[in-house]
Amino acid sequence: YNEIVEKSGKFKGLVKEGYFGSMKDHAIRNSSCYDNCMLAMISNEADKLKLDNPFKKHNYKKLIKKHFWNGQHFKDDLNNDIATGDANVFPYWCEVFELKKSESKKMLKSSIKALKKNKLDKPFPLKYSNKKAKDYGNFLFWPSLFAPNYEGNAIWMHLGLCYLDIIAKIDKKLLKKYLKSYTKLIKDYKNFLEVYDCDGKPYKSLFYLSDESMI
Repeated sequence: YNEIVEKSGKFKGLVKEGYFGSMKDHAIRNSSCYDNCMLAMISNEADKLKLDNPFKKHNYKKLIKKHFWNGQHFKDDLNNDIATGDANVFPYWCEVFELKKSESKKMLKSSIKALKKNKLDKPFPLKYSNKKAKDYGNFLFWPSLFAPNYEGNAIWMHLGLCYLDIIAKIDKKLLKKYLKSYTKLIKDYKNFLEVYDCDGKPYKSLFYLSDESMI
C-alpha cells in the first residue's frame, strides 16, 4: 500500500508520482487518471470480494473528480490537461462513475464530446491523443526511437473496445457506426489487428510491426 499511494499532502491517496509500467508504458506520467481508476477498481473489487482493503479509507470517486475532472473532460495526469482516450474511457469502464447515475451520464456525454472534438475516434476508435508523442508529455527515449509515436496518436483496438463498451450503454446509434467501421477493418485485413497509425493503416516502423492478431 505504501509503495503505491501518496501518503500525505494535497494528493494523499492518489497513485504516487514516478514511472512504472502502465497502460501507456512508454509514457512518463505524474499519477495518471488511468492509474488512479485502476486503483479505484481494485478497491471496489476488494470490497465486493470481502478482502482486506487498505485503500478503503480513500474515496476514489471524489479524489478522481477533484483532481482530474476539469468540467469538460478528464485530464491525462496531474500535470497534463489534455483530453486523452484512456483518461476519458476508464473512469466509466471501471465503474468509478456508474452510468446508472444521471451525473455520471452527463459527464460521459461531455467526455465523448471532447473525444470527438479532438477526433480521437477518427478514422475509428480509439486514439490516446490527437497529437504525436513528441508534442505532449514525456516518453521514454529508446522505445520512442524504435517505435515513434507508438503511444501518441496511434489507434489502439483494446482501448477502442473498452470505449465501445461504454458507448453501448448510452448511444446505440453511435455504437452501430463504430461497429460498422470495425467490421470493415476485419474484412480488409482478414483479422483483428492490435494497433494502427493515425491514418488507419497497420502501425509499423523500421523496427516494429503491429501484432497480427488480437484474437
